Amino acid sequence: MSRGAVLSHDVRWMEPSAQIRQKLDSLPDAPGVYLFLDARGRTIYVGKARSLRKRVRQYFTPSSSDTRFLIHHIRRSVRDIETIATAGDREALLLENTLIKERQPRYNVRLRDDKDYLCIRLDQKVRWPRIELSRRPTPDKARYFGPYHSARTARSLARFLSRHFKLRSCKDSNFAARTRPCLQHEIGRCLAPCTLDVDHAAYARNVKHALLYLEGRVGDLVRDLTQEMERLSEQMAYEEAAELRDRLQAIEATRETQRVAAVTRIDQDAVAVARAGDRAALAILFFRRGRLVGMREERVRRTELPEAELVASFVGQYYGGDRTLPHEVLIPCDLEDRDQIEDALAGIHARRVRLHVPRRGSKRSLVSLARENAERILAQWDRQEDPAVEKMQRLQAKLSLPDPPRRMECVDISHTSGRQTVGSMSVMIDGTPSSAHYRRFKIRAADEGDDYAAMHELLTRRFRRSHEDGWEPPDLLVVDGGKGQLGIAREVIRELGVEGVALAAIAKDRRRQEAAKVRRRIRERLASEAGDRVRDEQERIYDMIYQPGRATGLPVRGPASPLTLIVKLRDEAHRFAVDYHRKVRSRQSLGSRLTDVPHVGPATARKLLRALGSLEKIRKADEQELVEAGASRRAATSIRAHFSAEPTKKKR
Repeated sequence: MSRGAVLSHDVRWMEPSAQIRQKLDSLPDAPGVYLFLDARGRTIYVGKARSLRKRVRQYFTPSSSDTRFLIHHIRRSVRDIETIATAGDREALLLENTLIKERQPRYNVRLRDDKDYLCIRLDQKVRWPRIELSRRPTPDKARYFGPYHSARTARSLARFLSRHFKLRSCKDSNFAARTRPCLQHEIGRCLAPCTLDVDHAAYARNVKHALLYLEGRVGDLVRDLTQEMERLSEQMAYEEAAELRDRLQAIEATRETQRVAAVTRIDQDAVAVARAGDRAALAILFFRRGRLVGMREERVRRTELPEAELVASFVGQYYGGDRTLPHEVLIPCDLEDRDQIEDALAGIHARRVRLHVPRRGSKRSLVSLARENAERILAQWDRQEDPAVEKMQRLQAKLSLPDPPRRMECVDISHTSGRQTVGSMSVMIDGTPSSAHYRRFKIRAADEGDDYAAMHELLTRRFRRSHEDGWEPPDLLVVDGGKGQLGIAREVIRELGVEGVALAAIAKDRRRQEAAKVRRRIRERLASEAGDRVRDEQERIYDMIYQPGRATGLPVRGPASPLTLIVKLRDEAHRFAVDYHRKVRSRQSLGSRLTDVPHVGPATARKLLRALGSLEKIRKADEQELVEAGASRRAATSIRAHFSAEPTKKKR
């Protein structure tokens, strides 16, 4: 389907079940949030409404004018409806955002984690304000600037402000505890109000200038600095005047690199969407005082939502959290619930924001610029995903799967002689490792050394979390091991009634490996008898992929094979399991050394290790330090006696 094509589907009426009709009759005529659940109890869609009764009934009314393909899917898949009434539109918007993040419904637009987006915070309420970076702006009456799409840009700007306006950047705890100026003062980036007698009026003037710069009022800042520089020159304070001259030059240099988008005194964001089939890319440009200061992008997969609903979902989720709210958000199309979103955002942020669809002029050009960026993001996405899509299709054909395995998981067990048994789960989405979805398990019930029981416990807990906590099930589950481990996976799948999950196992082919070693020894002996030098060849280790119903395994033959995706997935699971096992073994080893001491139990050992950090520091601590770290007086005395009696290691 070409980009921008209109999605058209045969949306046929489906009669709701008796249970759904009963729920529809009992819906309240109140604002709130509604959730559609499928046969497995998973949330497939979350929405908000001013009237739950009117809005939810629209989905199941044959004469409804809503012809979105999403409606057909909901009518076909929904088995239950949950509703939560709220006090008003604001609470409904906040609750909708929370539930979308928690339950990850299939048919909603889900924003990616925004941990990489930084703001600059400056709190004028304190006596000595400081420049700091913040990921989560809060309504604490401090000034926030951003967010900055690039963390590097935000940190670079913070360094620029520290260098030229000489405001402190240290935390309040460090500021209060200092007894002498830090390195920032030594290199001329801080006035050191922590220990030196700094003129508060001069510091406040620097704070004012930094705010002017952050607000984009560079012209006002340059005028103020120029006047002050001339005043200092008349007073023959040439060193201070030269410092202001250098500051002006640095500011002018940065101003030349900024792009002026429009002549305005307000903050604006521009949002636009580009589509290709069931994928959409959204771009939001941040304009502060008429200057473009950053951009954020969102990529949405498998969505049939029209452009207006995509934009409404994005705006509601993005600005419904702890974000700096601009005066105006420019959007590409009108929204059905625009007034509702504006009212809800006004209630959250305690001030109004205007959602505006510009038809002409400079504001329309900003939306056009956002659309150009969205189309660029979509084109880049296409280039990045073409190889991945082809690889997944080749893997599907190799394993004879009904569909390309978009989400693949691999589980592995790690232990030392049956002790400290742990498990891990690595995840690939569209052929790319997704570390945010990795999970680790501490095996509890399995007997020591029983790998099959450990695998059974791990898989049971993993699929129960799908039902209880909404973990997305995999399209392909890989177990690290041979046919025995594969049999355990089939048993768990059958016991829990899991459907739609393909299974595979991966193991080293020891027979081929041993045969390669035998061939190498024969070559070495023949070469020795002939007096020749044996060519150093890299030993090949074969991996085999086993599947239910296949009598023989599939060998992984070289890096070009699509089966190498499973090898990489297995290697990630193994690495993750070994790392976790080492941590568990280290903690238990340190804890056991302490619990061997009389009057020291596991709880006291954990407190001491958490407070002091290592066994060596506990060994060197005196009784008072041990008591302050969490030990009782009797336990501290016993620890000192125990370690004092140990022979000290002699240095070589």
